[in-house]
Amino acid sequence: MGKRMQKEQLASIVGWGFVALSTFLVFFMTMGKYDGGPMFPSLVPVFGIPFAVFYFVSQAGICLWLRSKLGVILMIVACLLGYGIGSVREARWKKSHPPQPALDQVLEEHGIPSSNYDWTRDRMITAASFSGFVLGLICIRKWD
Repeated sequence: MGKRMQKEQLASIVGWGFVALSTFLVFFMTMGKYDGGPMFPSLVPVFGIPFAVFYFVSQAGICLWLRSKLGVILMIVACLLGYGIGSVREARWKKSHPPQPALDQVLEEHGIPSSNYDWTRDRMITAASFSGFVLGLICIRKWD
């Protein structure tokens, strides 16, 4: 019984970590609702596509560790939902900004290095963050 309690406590701590990191990533490292770009543009190279893939794989590892079939299903659904939301955000942004100024100029006006920022990264971070948030809630609430 003691090992089970320790595992639940550790899962809860990991869950809070997933929720906190996912919230940070969505609100501060993606283009965002107001098109202002990431709040911390200097961290864009750190939180790139390799990080998103690593984050998603670590979530899958946690699901295996917890033996949570519901976690795997919800994680995949949330990931697809996040990727879709990122795609819609990209389409809306491109539609609302006239093509006269080059995309690089617009990004540089917002203080974002254009060579380090791309929409694929934005969608991947959004997808991994959504699934991380959902998995975090699963770990905190102890859903199987």
